[in-house]
Amino acid sequence: MNTSHSISADLFESYRRYRLQPVRQLNPLTLAHILDEFFWGQPREAALLWDKIERRDDRVRTAVAKRKRAVSALNWEIITDDDSPEATTQRADLEYFWGNLRATDMRCRDMTGGVDTYIRQVMGAIGFQYATHEILWRVSPGGRYTAELVAVPLWYFETESGRLRLLREPGAREGEDLDPRGWHVCASEESPLHEATAIAYTFKVTPLADWALKCEKFGIPWTVGKTNAQPNSPDWHAFARAVGGLGNNCAIVTNNESSVEINASAAGGEGPHPALVDRMDRAIVSLWLGGDLATMSQEGGANGSNPQKAGGDALLGGDIKFVTAQAEALSKKALELIHGAGVTPKAHFRLIAEADTDTTRELSVITTGVNHGVGVSVAHFREKFGLPAPASGEELLRPATPGAPAAAPAPSAAWNSAERADLAALARANAQDLAPLAARIAALDAAKTPEALADELAGLLRDFPALASQTLRSDAAANTLADAAEAAARAGLKAAGKTPETRAR
Repeated sequence: MNTSHSISADLFESYRRYRLQPVRQLNPLTLAHILDEFFWGQPREAALLWDKIERRDDRVRTAVAKRKRAVSALNWEIITDDDSPEATTQRADLEYFWGNLRATDMRCRDMTGGVDTYIRQVMGAIGFQYATHEILWRVSPGGRYTAELVAVPLWYFETESGRLRLLREPGAREGEDLDPRGWHVCASEESPLHEATAIAYTFKVTPLADWALKCEKFGIPWTVGKTNAQPNSPDWHAFARAVGGLGNNCAIVTNNESSVEINASAAGGEGPHPALVDRMDRAIVSLWLGGDLATMSQEGGANGSNPQKAGGDALLGGDIKFVTAQAEALSKKALELIHGAGVTPKAHFRLIAEADTDTTRELSVITTGVNHGVGVSVAHFREKFGLPAPASGEELLRPATPGAPAAAPAPSAAWNSAERADLAALARANAQDLAPLAARIAALDAAKTPEALADELAGLLRDFPALASQTLRSDAAANTLADAAEAAARAGLKAAGKTPETRAR
């Protein structure tokens, strides 16, 4: 059982003093050589380059951090295959292991974190293809196991044999095999994203440097001064100093017979530099956060509310599966250390995705299952919703009512038929109440000439108060509604087994 760091202070110091800085000589030719070396199993130069890019480029740093934090911000839990004593014991062991786990980095041992730090370090494999930890096992006074995980950068390793091996010297090309009990190696099956990121970065920094040079040369307008003084005469030098002061050292002095022309295409216009820099920035964001370049605006924004939403959800799901698989491998190492080699894991580490935290939906599924005779254990219910078992003698919550009321029966066919008859009777009663007004409106429709229509409208306007009063006094609709309400009440009382009383009209 490994309990101490196998990388000596001398080895760490020799690597720290190793002055290889590939980013300073970066160009398409040197980048091609570095990527070829990575493909051939020597990732040292590529890892150093990718690390510098991730630390120093604003877009890469932001996109990588966002991708990692989307996973590390999730909660985690230990689940079991069944309710057996073995599964319960393993769950307790893993809960202690993960709850007390410490993650750090060999380059900065003062930095320590928990599971969230471990997840961010594992996510480094998305960019570098490998994320490697040395496992320093820790045992509590009570015999419980946990670990300190020390992240070791990729430039300490080579992969010519197809497996990660530790290099004991900065210039070595063949390393030592890793003890699987003391090392936790996470490898992504996808090509490392930093490979394509480095290409985009290379074609970003070149126009960016040219753009900065153009700003330095032509950012301030040049001042051209012409004088009749003789070159190198006192008057000439005095004139040159005066013009230089006006132009902030961006000045040219000639005599009247000479002239200077500044290339307008070089000094003016935006040029191709901003477009190329922006294109590479958007490519970097697309690589790490998903989304299509065609849907992204020239400012790196979006045509819509969230350009990476669909792609980002898919990426998060894949990242959760990847991290869970690596954590499962580490959990198995811990269980084998505690229970012996060959133990069958019955407890597992699981990240809780946002979609998994819909408590209402989960409770509905369990309730429906119980109502249909599906057995659900109390232990599973408590674990699912984080409900601890009550202590002996502790007061318990009780249901608000003795039982749930029975569901109301569906309306019968007879009831539906009576409802339709009542609606028809109400329609006839409304027609009876409105008959006088309807007759006058029909007379308007029957008018043949404008004069006849005008006469009918004048008569309707004159007689409208009397017609309205007559309509309001008619009680056909009111009587029909009263009859329907009485019939419904009688039917309800009869269904409840009670004798209805006769209503006096």
